[in-house]
Amino acid sequence: MNANARAEVVECLCELGSPEFQERVWVRGEGPEVSTYTEVICQLFDDTGLGDMLDSGAASIEFGPQAEASLLTLRSLLSQVPEGVDARSLFGLPIWRAVVEAARTSAVLVASG
Repeated sequence: MNANARAEVVECLCELGSPEFQERVWVRGEGPEVSTYTEVICQLFDDTGLGDMLDSGAASIEFGPQAEASLLTLRSLLSQVPEGVDARSLFGLPIWRAVVEAARTSAVLVASG
């Protein structure tokens, strides 16, 4: 993974780890950023290639085993978010707090790895 893709992964994780950002950008549509829950998930796992890295085990080599474990936990939590849920409803999901915490932990581990 190149440095730009790694930075994009960290940026996406920071977005998922910030309820303040989510409320401001996803719910209220205030910029200058433009993003949605669906966009950040696609960007994180598809556009960066992170999903394939997690599937193949390459994330452990790229980021280290702790980061890989944290990213796998995050992906598992995100898989429990109902499809098509609107941004405001995300905050009311019992699992959302765990998603935010896993994203924060993953961001720190990926950035330092």
